[in-house]
Amino acid sequence: MEHTDQQKEMKGYLRIFFSLLILTIFSVLIHYLRLNFFLSVALILLAVLVQVFLSAGYFMHLVSEKKIIFIILILSFMLFLFLFLLILSGYFCNPEGASHVH
Repeated sequence: MEHTDQQKEMKGYLRIFFSLLILTIFSVLIHYLRLNFFLSVALILLAVLVQVFLSAGYFMHLVSEKKIIFIILILSFMLFLFLFLLILSGYFCNPEGASHVH
């Protein structure tokens, strides 16, 4: 690998690193904005999903992998979404008289 190729690769990794840092700061700042609970959770989850894509895609070199990797990632995301909706449905569909601890 030539020196210029290494510099390009390092610049790419630094961009990803600073993107992850900014998204982490964004996630922490969401808490201090005192937004609606569900809006803040949705924004934080969106930031985390972008962080997961960047981390797995670039640092684990999954962006350049074959299609089977993307199929596995999509199935994993669908499982995550199903489990998230299952938890969310449990929050809204509580038995009569039951209350949530806040």
